[in-house]
Amino acid sequence: RYVPDASAPTVVYDIGDTANYTPVSVAFAGTTTGCGYLDASAIVAKPPVASGLSQTKYIKRKWTLTNSGGVGGFTSYSPTFTFVAADKVGSPNTAALIIRKWTGTGWILTTAGTRTSLSTQATGLTGFSDYMIGEDACVADTIIWTGGISTDWNLGTNWCKGSVPIATDNVVISTGTVNQPTIGSAGGACKDIIIDTGMVLSIGGAYNLSVTGNWTNLGTFTASTGTVNFNGSSAQTINGATTFSTLKVNNKAGVRLAAAVTTASLTIGNDTAHSVFRDSGYQITGGSGTFTLSDSSAFKVGSGDTATTFPVFTTNTISSGTTVDYGSSSSQTIVAVNYGNLTNTGNGDRTLASSGTIGISGAFTTGSGAYTVIGSTVNFNATATQTINGITYNNLTISGTGTNSKMAGGDITVNGILNLSSVNAAPEHGDLCMGITPDPEYTLFMGASATTIGVGDVSGHINRTSFALGTDYTFGNQFTLMNFTVGPLPGSVTVELYVQAAPAWKTDAVNRWFDVTHSGGSAATRLRFNVHYLNSE
Repeated sequence: RYVPDASAPTVVYDIGDTANYTPVSVAFAGTTTGCGYLDASAIVAKPPVASGLSQTKYIKRKWTLTNSGGVGGFTSYSPTFTFVAADKVGSPNTAALIIRKWTGTGWILTTAGTRTSLSTQATGLTGFSDYMIGEDACVADTIIWTGGISTDWNLGTNWCKGSVPIATDNVVISTGTVNQPTIGSAGGACKDIIIDTGMVLSIGGAYNLSVTGNWTNLGTFTASTGTVNFNGSSAQTINGATTFSTLKVNNKAGVRLAAAVTTASLTIGNDTAHSVFRDSGYQITGGSGTFTLSDSSAFKVGSGDTATTFPVFTTNTISSGTTVDYGSSSSQTIVAVNYGNLTNTGNGDRTLASSGTIGISGAFTTGSGAYTVIGSTVNFNATATQTINGITYNNLTISGTGTNSKMAGGDITVNGILNLSSVNAAPEHGDLCMGITPDPEYTLFMGASATTIGVGDVSGHINRTSFALGTDYTFGNQFTLMNFTVGPLPGSVTVELYVQAAPAWKTDAVNRWFDVTHSGGSAATRLRFNVHYLNSE
């Protein structure tokens, strides 16, 4: 329609469709120049989520104003959009209707003018584009990315509320905008967050996004070198396959996966003690960064009958007092890292790593599954008392400093090297104590090729069942050994060692008791038996 050069003209557009008359009135402020043409049209349409308009209470029309003939000179204009009763979806409150304007890259909120039951006005506009009407979807704690100005997450006018989200806001990043949000140096915060299909959320560098609610990624997340910190106070869920740079969990109520994720670094509990992260049976793929578990926090690997694997990172830093739990009822491999507490609540069969050292500074809870031993070392390295579980080990190391006696929790088998690297913890028993009456007494079974190194001793029962002539066999210390020189060889030999006072009938004896029992062999059997004791004894 032609717009004349005039002072504050009003132009009415008689538009609609075959059934409905839905005119637009445009009132200009200032003097129009150019003697140009301004076109208007309307179609039936639902507002996109990214418009920030309600998806249940809206006017099902989109109006378009196009400056096609050089209309200028005016300072602003105020359009009034008329609709019919049939255009109202969900019985919207017409006194609360707002108009969102398309900028070419996103949607912005306009200033509301006069509202009637069948019309809504916006005031103080300058450029022309598309317009849609509805109730505001940004109510209570929901805030929608509209991207009307730029890609800056930290610019309030890019959000439907006109303000940047905070930790209590549920964020929706939905289709319908060109500008995709990028988090800058100021960082970001939200409660729940949804990245809709086709949308991209980016972190522009080594910046942070704090999430106190649930994460749902149906689109794309570009992490750069940024950090996403899940730090809510109630249980949180990560939905949708996502690649993180640094993923942090700081939530005592727990964070769980509902999809597989990839992350260069994973940190649990660096800010909040007793944080819990469960993979819930979805695989985590590690990267070139660091796995950090600290401050009495827990990491649970596997769930139900789904066996996941411990993610591989370049560096693992697991603090004493933390817990890694292998939680599947199916078979899992216990990888070679230094653990605090190592538990197996899933009770599935477990395979100890084929190489490397499995360090344990806390409790080792084996569960009820069977254990397969291949080639690794298990090192009980606490500086306090530990229980050594009654399973079969390849190499078993007893280490740590101070009064740190390791007590057997059952019969133990060592097929490789028994390294008693710590001095005896107390005068009455060795570095590894197999039990002293009235406590339960267990037996250390040494495999055919097993040997002992280190400065400590085993106190209690040590048994061997495989012998060859001319071979040294250790019994609880590298210097306590038997070497059979003449057969027949015995089928079994048990040495019982206790550190105790000399008997009354030999008060100047060494304060050690060696009791040797055997089966097999004969009176013709000959051997060399070396026994070890300390100068203090």
